[in-house]
Amino acid sequence: MRLFHTPSGNVACAILSDGATCSVLPTNETFVLESGSVAWSEAGVAFPGDAGDLAPYGTSLEAGQVSCSIPASNEPRGVVCTDSVSGHGFEASRVESRQSTF
Repeated sequence: MRLFHTPSGNVACAILSDGATCSVLPTNETFVLESGSVAWSEAGVAFPGDAGDLAPYGTSLEAGQVSCSIPASNEPRGVVCTDSVSGHGFEASRVESRQSTF
């Protein structure tokens, strides 16, 4: 498991070879992706805003078939985590209109 947080401190995540979980602190919501399943969100946070390593803007992290991308500071989107095998994933953002599961 690899824990990381965004420079803003708004999103903290854990990435595994078969899934990812990201907590969005300002909205008190957690997004979950498990291998082969459509992602979902649930109330509450699983990780504090300073969990794990700092993941700089504009970078991507991978573990097995799962990758999470942290947008550049000038990109209007949240952290996107995707399972390369199933194509399922989520966008975790403090901006509600950018939150999605797929």
